[in-house]
Amino acid sequence: MAEPTSAKTTTGRVAGWIKAGLTSLFGLISGAAIMYLSPLVDRVIKPDKPIANFQCEAKGLVVTFQNHSTGGHEGWWDFGDGAALQPFVPGQPTVAHTYAKPGNYNAKLSLRNLINEENERTVTVALDAASATPPVIDTFTLIPVLNDYAPATFRALTRVTGASLCVWALSDRPIEISADTANGNQERLITFKEPGTHTVRLAAWNGKQIVEKTDKVVVKPAPLGTVTASVAVSYEGVRVENQTTTPAVRIDVKSGSLQFSREFVLNEGWEVVKADVAPTMKDANVKAVRVQPAPDRKKLIVSGELNKPAASVTVPLVVAQQKQSADRPPSLDPMSSTLTVPGYTVLPLPQLPQGWVAGNRRIKLSLEQDGKRIEWKENELPSSAVVQITPGNFFVVTAAVQDKQVRIDLTEVRSAWHMFGN
Repeated sequence: MAEPTSAKTTTGRVAGWIKAGLTSLFGLISGAAIMYLSPLVDRVIKPDKPIANFQCEAKGLVVTFQNHSTGGHEGWWDFGDGAALQPFVPGQPTVAHTYAKPGNYNAKLSLRNLINEENERTVTVALDAASATPPVIDTFTLIPVLNDYAPATFRALTRVTGASLCVWALSDRPIEISADTANGNQERLITFKEPGTHTVRLAAWNGKQIVEKTDKVVVKPAPLGTVTASVAVSYEGVRVENQTTTPAVRIDVKSGSLQFSREFVLNEGWEVVKADVAPTMKDANVKAVRVQPAPDRKKLIVSGELNKPAASVTVPLVVAQQKQSADRPPSLDPMSSTLTVPGYTVLPLPQLPQGWVAGNRRIKLSLEQDGKRIEWKENELPSSAVVQITPGNFFVVTAAVQDKQVRIDLTEVRSAWHMFGN
């Protein structure tokens, strides 16, 4: 028997209502779920923006940076003194850095999160010389080069740290101020012409603090009949300073562009010798970076390409730079030694201090015996030359440069007959 039409219609309407109700219910449930899950999804998919924040505390030249940053996944510390960039470690509470000398430094923390959002903070660290660690003279020693007969040459060996200048006081000489012997292992040659006890004082200065050390040498009179050979050397040269810095340069990118390029002047008066991208470069959006000096070597050109458009890119660099100055080379004490005849001596040639590049070198030789003196013109070293210093004493003199030293040979000729062979 066939079902009435009215019954079928009623059943269809009920089914439609149930389907509509279930659809609405599922829509409400899913909407509520999305509503409550969205913040969690945002946290996972879109992390918090990085905020670079830190404080610093100085004790002498040691500065402790207290990390208060948030949201940073990676980055680096730039201490502003040319030292290598130090990678940022999330969760690390403090970072310590020791500066070489007092001054004002711009310390910077640069951060980036998982989706390459960036933030940075720069703080000026002021290190006063008065509160800094005083300079230290670790080594100060005077050693005779050959012997201690007047005129005697001594090698002064020094090791100074934390100083900007050194002051030398040598017996009755005028005070000498030198930056060449400040900081590091250095040496200089000092010649004392007269016999006696000579006092040498070395003072290291960092701008406000000074330390001093003193040493004494005894120079003996030259024995009668001996010959004193002296070699004076002067140079033409230039002072050369080298430094390697690790700057992180920020480059703005044109809207929608996948290429970037910019010229930088890193330090006025310095020339770029070599530059490259630092190993700390980890930006996955950068697929190529080119770093090269400009033709005049006064500027640095940084360019590259991106995988996708970005507002800016930060490129950490390693840059070697050089500066030359036309300062007058320091005067150098002559090298001296006594010898008997026949005999020979080898004198080291005085060298310019570290940081100087020598150009033209001039050498002048002199011989002295019992108060009588003979000397040659600059760069005219004798080769089997016969000379007479005191009556009745003739010498054959030969002097030759061998690498960084001069060998002087003396042979006695007893009469003119021996000299001329008749």
